[in-house]
Amino acid sequence: MAPYLAELPEDDGENAWVTARLSLGVVGEARQLLQFSDRVEMLSPPEVREEVARAAASVTDLYQRVGRRPEEKSRSDGGL
Repeated sequence: MAPYLAELPEDDGENAWVTARLSLGVVGEARQLLQFSDRVEMLSPPEVREEVARAAASVTDLYQRVGRRPEEKSRSDGGL
């Protein structure tokens, strides 16, 4: 996410969390933050926080639905 850093976090590495300011072009770009799972939290602006929450909920819903499916036969293609 380095290209999006608007300013470097002021932290000496002693804290478990740091606050970083990112400059994203559009709200949807914030979805990239999902790659960090629960190791990142969007604080503001509210519309970006809501977009990330919606995207995370969508992923959660997908995997909950998959978990309720009857077990399928093992794939021979080795796919995920």
